[in-house]
Amino acid sequence: MTTSTRWLVIALIVAVAVAVAGAIVWDHRSVTPGARIFVANYKDDTVSVIDMALEREVEVLKMPDSPFALTVCAAKPSPLVAVSNSTASRVTFIDATSLEIVGTATVSKGPEFVACSPDGTRLYATSPYDKTISIVDVAARAPAGKPIAFERKPGAIAVAPDGRRLYVLMRDEDGAVLALNAATGAVEATAAVGKFPSDMAVSADGSRIVAASFDDSTVTVVDTASFKVLGTYPLATGTGLLLHPYKPLVYSMVGFEDAVAVLDYETGKEIASFECSKGPTYSAITRDGRYLYVVNEDSDNVVKLDTETGKALLRIAVGEEPADAVIVEPLT
Repeated sequence: MTTSTRWLVIALIVAVAVAVAGAIVWDHRSVTPGARIFVANYKDDTVSVIDMALEREVEVLKMPDSPFALTVCAAKPSPLVAVSNSTASRVTFIDATSLEIVGTATVSKGPEFVACSPDGTRLYATSPYDKTISIVDVAARAPAGKPIAFERKPGAIAVAPDGRRLYVLMRDEDGAVLALNAATGAVEATAAVGKFPSDMAVSADGSRIVAASFDDSTVTVVDTASFKVLGTYPLATGTGLLLHPYKPLVYSMVGFEDAVAVLDYETGKEIASFECSKGPTYSAITRDGRYLYVVNEDSDNVVKLDTETGKALLRIAVGEEPADAVIVEPLT
């Protein structure tokens, strides 16, 4: 057997083995060097760190008091990952490069959702117990004024790309999304979004808010300039919602169906449903929109989904009852 023939045979064997295993080969060169996924593991008080190039968990950080939600603050010289310690009155900051815990800040009781201003100077944390949003000076790791108080329980939050507005869901039967002046905390606009909204996301250009109603199984699209509802569309919903960075696509994590439902939020048409593991919840999408990293609370894993084919490429084991994930991709 010649050398060239031998290599051809080996290649065929590898191809058959891959096909039998149901695996998919993809290009690792598309991963930004140093890119990582941080996963909050609610049940075992840890944060998993996944190396996106190696495609496996490379570090487990101890994180007491039931870590729930994560967000990225664009601090210098290294980004910070902020973690809500949901059974305490605290958020914790992780240096995304060194993986060291670099500080904590006191917030209202039982912080749930967190979001950071685009410039990385302010962190916002909701408290359903106190019906407040705490504001944290990220550099000082200290409160920045009094919490913003509400009559109802605040849920998911997001900051407009220009940093001027803070969007917050009112998570009750009369679900709504509020637009707050980020400087004063004053409510500037309100839009109804269905019963008991579970999550929302803001488009990359800041022009749209898409919110999921858990009880109505709908998503509502809001124009951020007029704050008028552009449409409400039927879609299976759960506890997680993501938008594609540059396509009008919304991905809904449907926990009871172990699937991700995909809808074009301009036309209102559902276009796909992707299978994943058990209990998909708050998850993450890559900066180019090519891959979803779906956090599966009941499977203790993260599934990498190809958004173009809908196929699961990889399952990465993490801690117990993972609740949320963020991706930190260094700018190149």
